[in-house]
Amino acid sequence: MPAETRVLPLLQGAPVTAGGAPNSLDVFDVNTAGPATFDAPSTPSTLLIEAWGGGARGGGGGDGSPTNFGGGGGGGAYVRSIYLASGGESLALVVGDGGAGGTGSTTAPTAGGAGEDSTVNVTDVVAAGGSPGASAGAAGTGGAIVDCVGDHIYAGGNGAVSDTTFAGGGGAGAGSNRTGANANTSAGGVGKAGGGSGGDGSEAPDPGVAGANFGGGGGGGGKDAVTPTAGGAGAKGRIRITVIGPT
Repeated sequence: MPAETRVLPLLQGAPVTAGGAPNSLDVFDVNTAGPATFDAPSTPSTLLIEAWGGGARGGGGGDGSPTNFGGGGGGGAYVRSIYLASGGESLALVVGDGGAGGTGSTTAPTAGGAGEDSTVNVTDVVAAGGSPGASAGAAGTGGAIVDCVGDHIYAGGNGAVSDTTFAGGGGAGAGSNRTGANANTSAGGVGKAGGGSGGDGSEAPDPGVAGANFGGGGGGGGKDAVTPTAGGAGAKGRIRITVIGPT
């Protein structure tokens, strides 16, 4: 069979089997958050595994206090590894979801939720999710190298702290060849090389902007004495597996 490239979406929880001859080039793009299973070719093979962690949500906005703009959420990390699979081996995948939470409140605004890790066989490959933005201005940090497992690792971008007039932007998800860009004041970090951009923070009593796929952190929520708003959601992660050939 001649070499071929195929990009197949994977439904949550569904198995995918690498088809074709062991020397064909198959690319499996798993971009639905949650668990899934990858079945390797029937003969021993070399896999290139790439993973993006989920982005964190921005913090929620509060009342009229100048400190109650939300901080931006951190972007997810990127990991790349070579994996030697035995014939017919099943790999347990989990694509990390983006962070939720970050509700606005006149009395008790909350921090955003952390981005989830994307993993292969729990600990063989780990791309860390970002940490959330706080409700009182503190920003989340990007998925950290120390929390990842893999051959090549790039950290996610950091969210930005809020100021007295705006909420902090979200950090960008890391790309396949670079660290995720940090947010700059209310502007989310710009994503490149497969990493999603961070969402912008609110400069008015509006919700923070959600992070973009894959792994972008959400922007912080706005403040208002009557209608404080939520932080932007973090973006989901991703796992991509390329069957390079026989071992």
